[in-house]
Amino acid sequence: MSFILRCWRSAVRRWERRKMIAVLARLDDRVLWDIGLCRGEIEDFVNGLSRDEPRTGTRAENPSGSHKLTASATTCRMTR
Repeated sequence: MSFILRCWRSAVRRWERRKMIAVLARLDDRVLWDIGLCRGEIEDFVNGLSRDEPRTGTRAENPSGSHKLTASATTCRMTR
């Protein structure tokens, strides 16, 4: 593959990554929770997509039904 083509593809991948992060960042916390993400996981999730890695991790449910979200390094948790 030519140098110019590699540079072009790299630039397009970076642009797509930034665009996806921006779109996900505009979603509210409840929508992110519904799709299984916390705000702090957005960049890691997008980076994982670019490397074709499966997403791992858990999302803990709170039986109280509360909708307030807090994020830790690996887990989204609903709290009161």
